[in-house]
Amino acid sequence: MAASTCRCTTWAAPSGCVSPGAIDNGQRIVPRNPQPLSEAETGWMKAIYTQSLRDTPMNRLGTPEEIAADLAAGW
Repeated sequence: MAASTCRCTTWAAPSGCVSPGAIDNGQRIVPRNPQPLSEAETGWMKAIYTQSLRDTPMNRLGTPEEIAADLAAGW
């Protein structure tokens, strides 16, 4: 996971940013759209998933638990 921190000189307040990439957070309990996806939408979703895996160094989705562990450890 890539993370960066900086100190804001005006207020001397620590600041951080975490950019974990694609996260596997499972299915939504309440779907955004209760209708089945169209053939075009299914193709778009597959393309997005494929691109996310391609652009992720470990070639898999992360988990919420991994993000929480990294944040708790101070990155």
